Amino acid sequence: MVSFEPREWEDVSKSLNAASSEIGELGFHLRLLELIGSLIPHETGWIVRYAPGCDPDVLHTKEISSNIVQYYLGAEPRSTDPYFCSWRSNRVARVETMETALPSAADKNFYCLDFMKKMEFTDELAIFLPSVGRSCLSLFFERKADRFTKEDIERIERFFPIVHGLHQAHTRTLMTAMHSAAHAPASFQDRPAAIFDRHGKLVYSTPKWRQLAEADVALRNIEWSLSYDEIRQQLADGALPFRGMELDCMNSIAPGGLLLHHIGEGVMDSEAGERASSSIVDQLTPRERDIIALTLDGFSTGAIAQRLRISKGSVKNRRLRIYRKLDVSSERELVTALMPFANQLKWQLANLKLRTLPCNASEDE
Repeated sequence: MVSFEPREWEDVSKSLNAASSEIGELGFHLRLLELIGSLIPHETGWIVRYAPGCDPDVLHTKEISSNIVQYYLGAEPRSTDPYFCSWRSNRVARVETMETALPSAADKNFYCLDFMKKMEFTDELAIFLPSVGRSCLSLFFERKADRFTKEDIERIERFFPIVHGLHQAHTRTLMTAMHSAAHAPASFQDRPAAIFDRHGKLVYSTPKWRQLAEADVALRNIEWSLSYDEIRQQLADGALPFRGMELDCMNSIAPGGLLLHHIGEGVMDSEAGERASSSIVDQLTPRERDIIALTLDGFSTGAIAQRLRISKGSVKNRRLRIYRKLDVSSERELVTALMPFANQLKWQLANLKLRTLPCNASEDE
């Protein structure tokens, strides 16, 4: 248990209440920085987002000049920041001391001999809070005159489960808030949606987005080749079937990033979905139904061929027949057209297969 003096607990309690009341708000991690800061004396602090493949995002600083921030960002922090290097090798929520982090840096001398001297601190402590898409929100605390004591570190470690729990609640609430702000008629999980950070890196995608990306080279190109500005430009030009929502620079999931979501009508109500599903099913042969079902589950052409024990050419030929029957010209158009009632359609296909499965099935032509 963490013990406090009465006066000390009063300060911690106020900070805890402030952080709790900010869950889902853009200022949440500022309050979290204050909460942890109320537990250990310190002079300066940072909030930094780490993410794979890009430089850190400095979201907030306490008593640190902009010149220091620019110096840090210009010093190749992916190799010189020991905490960033440590996080990449071990993405576990934890309290990290400077002694533990320092061996991970590719250039240890820079941090010890240059950066610490320039910032005028003697010791540093970090809190790693994993976020969406293998990223991490890191809270830093520095001392100028003396080092953090063993008791300081133990106090933070005992209090850490509370901090981590608040952070997880904030992340869930933020995802729900973004869903609501996008005016989505259904959960993100029921439609193609993705979140990109300000570097254009994919942070999060729904199963429906990944399913579309399997069939659409242009969508994969967004994930792997386009910068943030290029994605915005394609949205402005109407080249993408998505709406974009810019995220605030203090959005901890993707600061200054972008939420893309499908511009379709979302998920049909149950009755309309059943009617649409029945209309599709009635037009298809049993083998075409199998291919539709596996396509909706995200299987590739090769995987479908292997699953049905037919050639890839046979899968492609039957897909062409499906396209003609349903008046689409590509797998992307097919999946997009079926998306609003995909769950009802998959249920009907599975139910029909169970009711009509013969003892010795032969392949239809």
